[in-house]
Amino acid sequence: MRRLFFYSLWLCFLVNVSFAQGEVGAKPKPAKLPRAFAAFSNDEVLKKVFSDYNAKTGRVASIINDEQLDLAPYKLNSNETLIGFRVEHMWLPAKTWATYLSLYRIEGDQLREVFGEAVVDREFPGESPSGEIIKTVSVLSPIASHSNFYDYEIRKTITHCFDNGDDADCNAKHDKIKSVKTQTEWWRFNGTRFEKVKK
Repeated sequence: MRRLFFYSLWLCFLVNVSFAQGEVGAKPKPAKLPRAFAAFSNDEVLKKVFSDYNAKTGRVASIINDEQLDLAPYKLNSNETLIGFRVEHMWLPAKTWATYLSLYRIEGDQLREVFGEAVVDREFPGESPSGEIIKTVSVLSPIASHSNFYDYEIRKTITHCFDNGDDADCNAKHDKIKSVKTQTEWWRFNGTRFEKVKK
């Protein structure tokens, strides 16, 4: 199986703006950006995040034609919004399947990454074809703090299962769940980036 990258921008506040990939060679129909991103056009956002984005075709060279892009806002404070997107990297022959979330801060006419972590991760213990999987899913929630910026609580749900199907994933309806546990992390913006803190 060849290496596969799936890019999407995580929807958090019920804002759904997508670039439908349509037929090959045709530029996707532009969608109106959420008000939080009004300083940029669709093409400008994509070019700032993906250096190989082609405004004429509306495509990123490293993205397969039938995939899509969505924009989503994340709050930095009550007045400022971050642009968030996630990248899913799947390469099952190497037992790699994870989703990474990046948050970008708008600084004038530039975008700067202020957060980047895995929000979905799958581990495949051992070499035997037992279908054993440890899947970790993280959910971010903004929390008011004493600073000028929100903290983020990241709640991780860790599921240990045995996959009974062929999707290499932990599906509660079809797979044997061995254990489920949770843990919580707190992240704080230091003026430059979010960093994990003890609480």
